[in-house]
Amino acid sequence: MLIVITLILVSGGVLYIQQQKKTEFESAIELVKVSNLRIGVGSYGNKEGTGMFGNLVNEGEETITIATLQVSFLDDSGEIIKVHDFSPVNRFSWMDPKPLKPGESKEFGLLLDDIVPENWAGGFETKIIKLVFKQ
Repeated sequence: MLIVITLILVSGGVLYIQQQKKTEFESAIELVKVSNLRIGVGSYGNKEGTGMFGNLVNEGEETITIATLQVSFLDDSGEIIKVHDFSPVNRFSWMDPKPLKPGESKEFGLLLDDIVPENWAGGFETKIIKLVFKQ
């Protein structure tokens, strides 16, 4: 019986911690803005092509070392046909490992030529799915 009670208490504690982390993440996401999203022709590194370009702004008080954006590509009926994750802020990037400090903004580009499916109608949705802060 003691083991069962201990397992219930531990499970409850784990669920509480997970909920707290989820709440903190949702609050942090509110302070990171994605703006000026557009599809156009441009370059990233030494490659050129059709891409999604935009701006990421850190309105929070912590330095972001990784920010992952999820892009959902939509068909003519607005259904998601492909999902792609990329990190416009990434401390492991060989091209641009700089963090995004509080108050800073960063332009980003994602080349789409090798990513989008043939039946993509040009519509998309985006959301931030991961933030890692400087320790």
